Amino acid sequence: MIITCPECATRFSLDPSAIGPQGRKVRCSSCHHTWLQTLPAEAEAVAVGAGPGTLSFEERRAPEPVAAPAGASSASASIAAASASVAAEREARQAERGVRFQRPPIDTEDQHTIWPVLLAWLLFFAMVVAIVAGFYRFRQQFVDLWPPAVQLYELFDIDVVPPPGYGLRIEVGEQSRVVEDGASVLVIKGTVANVSDRPRQVARIQGTMFDAAGRPTQSWDFAPNKEILAAGETIAFETRVKNPAPTATRFELNFVPD
Repeated sequence: MIITCPECATRFSLDPSAIGPQGRKVRCSSCHHTWLQTLPAEAEAVAVGAGPGTLSFEERRAPEPVAAPAGASSASASIAAASASVAAEREARQAERGVRFQRPPIDTEDQHTIWPVLLAWLLFFAMVVAIVAGFYRFRQQFVDLWPPAVQLYELFDIDVVPPPGYGLRIEVGEQSRVVEDGASVLVIKGTVANVSDRPRQVARIQGTMFDAAGRPTQSWDFAPNKEILAAGETIAFETRVKNPAPTATRFELNFVPD
């Protein structure tokens, strides 16, 4: 069937089954005017099924020849029939020229369902951009709160300052007590190993002694003999504690900022 936009008179070819018996909202793809399109009587007859004696849509498309008046001459009848035929052909040509085969009218009901989906995707994209921007902008604060995040930033070659001793491991080895100048000295030996896959700066090491109740009784710090360790490199260290606290039962060694 052919439908016509009531606003700009653009004509469209459309399958009547797409309209339905109750009609449907459509929009002109030329001027964007929206209207409720219903089936014409002819199309309804085709859709429902014409009964006996009812003309179908196809049967009504072509005009019937005009019968000659009673008592008219055969010449007049021929002229009238020829005029009716010419008029019918002219109307058919005008209808063909008037139909502009463009894309079918837009179903406004389908279009309205697109906006919520599109808005949801835009919001999701905005959230991802905000998270990525915050992850980069506050990278140092994030690393300070959660040191393992250094691995993620290093994976993307983003510069961050890792926490002291990140990627390094302290191994305590031999421990002994000696007397020097009449004073008792605790000698602690061990190693510092770079267990990461890239060079690491060696931070200072702080030692803390604790008594049996877990209270700190004494602390000191020292610097290993090398500032940068290559990946997989290990160095040895030795630290001495003069007159260690007699109540101390254990000690810990940890990296601290310079």
